[in-house]
Amino acid sequence: MHSSTLGWGLGVVVVLAWGIGDGRADDEYPFDRELPAIGWQREFDFGPGASSLFQNRAQAASKPTHRHVDWVDRENRDDAHPIGPNPFVAPDAVSIVPADPYREGPSFDPAYDPAYDPSQPGYVGPGPAHPPFLGGARVPCRPYDSSQILPAGLLYKSYLAGEKEPRFASAWMHDKNLGWRWESTLGGRIGLFRDGTVGAIKPDGWQLDIEGAAMPRLDMGNSEDLDAVDYRFGVPWTWRQGPLAFKAGYYHISSHVGDEFMIRNPTFVRRNYVRDSAIVGVSYDVTPDVRTYGEVAYAFKASDGAEPFEFQFGAEFSPARAIKRGDPFAAVNVHLREEFDFGGAVNLMAGWQWRSPTTDRLARVGLQYYHGKSLQYEFFDQNERLLGLGMWIDY
Repeated sequence: MHSSTLGWGLGVVVVLAWGIGDGRADDEYPFDRELPAIGWQREFDFGPGASSLFQNRAQAASKPTHRHVDWVDRENRDDAHPIGPNPFVAPDAVSIVPADPYREGPSFDPAYDPAYDPSQPGYVGPGPAHPPFLGGARVPCRPYDSSQILPAGLLYKSYLAGEKEPRFASAWMHDKNLGWRWESTLGGRIGLFRDGTVGAIKPDGWQLDIEGAAMPRLDMGNSEDLDAVDYRFGVPWTWRQGPLAFKAGYYHISSHVGDEFMIRNPTFVRRNYVRDSAIVGVSYDVTPDVRTYGEVAYAFKASDGAEPFEFQFGAEFSPARAIKRGDPFAAVNVHLREEFDFGGAVNLMAGWQWRSPTTDRLARVGLQYYHGKSLQYEFFDQNERLLGLGMWIDY
C-alpha cells in the first residue's frame, strides 16, 4: 500500500515539476503587466528569431520563434531613437533595433550610448535589443525605480535546504526507528510592497513580505495518521543590491500534536513549543549560480523547551538560467539552537530543478537527508536520521 502511495506521489511530483519548468517561455515577457500601466505598448514583428544568445559563461541553443517583441514608449520616442528608452536597463538608456534581415530600423550609434561593449556577444543592455528568453538566458528587470503594491518576485529568497521555510513541499522520509513519514509544507511567501526595480528577475531595492506555512507530518505506517504539525507566520523586510541581500523582521512558530497520535499514545505529554522571534539575515551570491547565507534569530517569547537564540547558515548551487530541460541543484543548511547547547541539525538536498523564466520560481525534485533534532518541534528533543525523496516549489 505504501509503496503504491509513494509511487503515485512521485509521479505527481514529476508531472507538476515538468509542467512548471516547461512553461511557454517564448510567449511570456516580464513586463507584460507592469509597463502598460505607465503607458508603454508592445510592437510585434513576425519572422524567425535569433538562433543563439550568449550569457556570460555559456552559449545556449534556442529554437526559432515566430514572435519578436520590443517594448515601445510612445510618448518619448523620436526620429533618432524611435522606440524610446530601453526598459531592460535604466531610464536613461535607449533600446536600439537589432540589425537583422527581418527588421527595419536604425543601427547602433556608439556616440549616443558609449556603454555598449561590442566585444560581448549577446550583450543585453544599452545596446542592441534581444528577445529576452532565448536559450534560457533572462534579461534583468531593471527599467526604473518605482513603488509597487504586490510586486513580482522576492528580493531575499528562501533557503533551499531550510527545513522551516514557507513553500509547497512533500517529502517521503524514512527513519530506522520511526519508519516512513510523510513530511509536507503547505504555504508561501509574497511581497506586499517594494520600492525598487520592477520584475522578478534580479530585482533591487527594498521590500516588505508576508509569509506563512503549515508543516504536517503523517505516519505512513498507520493510514497516514497525523503525528504533528508546526505553524509558521512571519513579516520580513528585505533589501537587495546586486549580489548582496539582507532581511530583518519577525516570525512565529508553534508546535501542535495530532489527535490520532494522542489516541495511539495516551501517555504522551503534549508540549506547547513556541518561538516569537526577531530575525536578521544576510545572503551573498558568490556567482549567479552559487549562494551563501547566514542568519540569527532571538526569541523574545519562548516556551516549553525553546530558548532565545538560534542560528542558520548554509550554501546552495542553483543555476540561474531557465531552460526547459532543467538543471541539477544541491544545497546544505545547518540549524543551531540554544536549547541544545548550539547543536541542532544538518539538512542536505540534491536533485533536479526547473526555473520559471518569468517569475524566477523553482520546481525541484530530488533526495533529502536530515540528521539532528526532530523536524517536528512537538518532539523537539528527539534525534532523527531521515532519508528520502521529495519535491519542492519555492517562491
